[in-house]
Amino acid sequence: MIWLLMVAYALTNIRSHIALLFFLISFFVFLFGREVCYAYFGLKRYYVYLNIYNKITFFLLFVSLIFIWLGYVYAESRYDLSVIFSRSIKINFNHCAGKDYSRACKYIFYICYIASIIAVTIQIYYIYSNGYLAWYTGNRSGNVIPSFLSYFSAFMGTALCLYLATWPSKKSTVYSLLFYAFYGVLTLFTGQRYGFVAIGITIIVYICIRDHMEGGWITKKKITILLAMIPVLVVLLLALDTIRVGGTFQFKGLGSSIVSFLDQQGGSVNVIKRIFYYKDELENLIFTSFDNLRSVVLENVLSRKIFDISVYNGNSIEHALYGHSLAHRLSYLEYGDMYLKGHGVGSCYIAELYHDFGLIGVITGNFFFGYILKKISQVRCSDPFKDGILLAMIYYLMLSPRGNFDGFVGGIFNLYSIFFFVIILMMSKWITSRRIKN
Repeated sequence: MIWLLMVAYALTNIRSHIALLFFLISFFVFLFGREVCYAYFGLKRYYVYLNIYNKITFFLLFVSLIFIWLGYVYAESRYDLSVIFSRSIKINFNHCAGKDYSRACKYIFYICYIASIIAVTIQIYYIYSNGYLAWYTGNRSGNVIPSFLSYFSAFMGTALCLYLATWPSKKSTVYSLLFYAFYGVLTLFTGQRYGFVAIGITIIVYICIRDHMEGGWITKKKITILLAMIPVLVVLLLALDTIRVGGTFQFKGLGSSIVSFLDQQGGSVNVIKRIFYYKDELENLIFTSFDNLRSVVLENVLSRKIFDISVYNGNSIEHALYGHSLAHRLSYLEYGDMYLKGHGVGSCYIAELYHDFGLIGVITGNFFFGYILKKISQVRCSDPFKDGILLAMIYYLMLSPRGNFDGFVGGIFNLYSIFFFVIILMMSKWITSRRIKN
């Protein structure tokens, strides 16, 4: 009921609450979906040994939604009053933060985009030749894709968001979003689905923000087409999940496909249950909700060379037992040797927060998420760098119900990202100096 009330509120003004709406959808798919199918659609329960933890798990979901809502309302109460006048005042970014900064962001985005296309093409070829599961048995990283391509590729989404936050012209924006969407489609051929979905969400959120400020971006025809595509995408993603591991997909009707989709995607709720089931085996695993922060600070190239820090990657026993990832530890405990062959349970930000800090962690973390979700919807050409970071966070926040609490830290604030931030500023100053001289 709490979830339904929050969705109803978001639907009262979708343009103002678009980030919240998509997060609630993600929350439902990954954490409610399978349980709803158990309760209402006749899906037979499995993993029954976890049922004794249902009540505490559902209580944590309830608390999470409540404090997402409170964080969201708190951010809304601190809304910048200048936005009230945004429709009557023509915002010209050239006077807000500088045309040269915008051009620098654009150049870096397209450079990173080319690297991303090359990298994903290499990945597609590798998976086509060796199989999907081979990608998760220690063979990804620099052994397949050159490191410099990986760095450029990883920054591509952030570079685009920094550019979009400069409020470029509609024509330039559409071109960049179409390129980004094409990259998202290519990621489907790697067998991965989240990148495609998250890219689509980022695009829709940004278009809603621009339409809210300027108008003319969203029409009834576009909304109709988008709604009509939803069941098609559900079936496509369901088929992809079957085909990527060598199975044969059979369409058994839309209703059956939706139940199967929610069943497949809704397993993240069991991650919460497993932190209780494997409590003793997780005792030495600390600060797992800040695993990305730890990696950024202690496992970057400089730290590894200076302090000789061991870094664990891929599905390996070392990563599961000596790393700081809840996902890898639980996956090894649950699947054993099958984990080494690519199987895993994923993670969940709620499970990480509760494991590390108990109920106070769940309360604080969800309040923070609610606050950030509102700030994303409030993005307005006032601070291009801050707004760009907020837009870049969308990709990681939508994954958090089945991923890490601090995933955005590893994705946005790693060492190579800081390098690119500096490059953008230097390029911006260089463009300015050339313009002044000419």
